[in-house]
Amino acid sequence: MPAPPRAGIGAPKAEVNSWGEQVVKGILKNDLAAVQQAFISDPKADINAQARNWGKSFYGGYYFKATKDFIEGDTAFHLAVKKDCLEIIRFMLTLYPRPRLDIKNKNGKIALDYVASDSTRQLLTLADF
Repeated sequence: MPAPPRAGIGAPKAEVNSWGEQVVKGILKNDLAAVQQAFISDPKADINAQARNWGKSFYGGYYFKATKDFIEGDTAFHLAVKKDCLEIIRFMLTLYPRPRLDIKNKNGKIALDYVASDSTRQLLTLADF
């Protein structure tokens, strides 16, 4: 993982209504339509993008206050699994490219390390990886 820029130097500028903002807010609200809109309508949307920390969390053109649920190195798939958003997970598994399951966050965890519910575990077991 690249080192964060010092004192804000080199940190990307936030985009108004970025796809990252739609994805993060959509997952936190368990709003499938918002997540679908972000990934389908914006060609820059990257299912495997990882959150960065430049003083604030940064994901897909969106700066936000860091939360315990979305840490540096997490992807949207990490967050959806942590929040147990079954319909959003199901949707993400239909995207191409599909979510990479080998991406680790700063704690060395992949998204599947956060599976908490039997329903999510069953969905991911049935998914054809």
